[in-house]
Amino acid sequence: MISKRSKPSRLKNQQKKPGRKPGRKASTKSGRKTSSKASKKAPSSAAKGARKQNALSLKEVISKALTGGALDRKAILEAVKNLGYKFSTNNPLNSLTVSLYTHKGIHKNGKLYSLKAGADKAAPKKAAPKKAAPKKAAPKKAAPKKAAPKKAASKKAAS
Repeated sequence: MISKRSKPSRLKNQQKKPGRKPGRKASTKSGRKTSSKASKKAPSSAAKGARKQNALSLKEVISKALTGGALDRKAILEAVKNLGYKFSTNNPLNSLTVSLYTHKGIHKNGKLYSLKAGADKAAPKKAAPKKAAPKKAAPKKAAPKKAAPKKAASKKAAS
């Protein structure tokens, strides 16, 4: 009987390489967990307090800013800030541009933005949910007609 030798788990040229596998997160130094005292994180935004809310949405403030006429993006930004809107971003022009692009009541002509002719001047209104139209009474179906009773076979067939 010939004995079979088991193959080594790794070939010589494919030995384990140092480092982590692709897609794995980097671990802490020497694989130790840090104590809770050593890893104090900055308080989250919820712990600090939520950001202050504006009285009106950005789209509503933009509509108010455009009531005077067509403006370019930078002029709209200044008007929005003058109306008291507070941005929570470092680059408010980006947020403003997105709102201008997605605002259905605004028309762009070249670099100028203006309210559409039929748009509400004060603020865009949310579409009211459509009420279901009252159902018309379905016409009453006539009662199914009863089949006429079959007459007895004629007397000729009986004789």
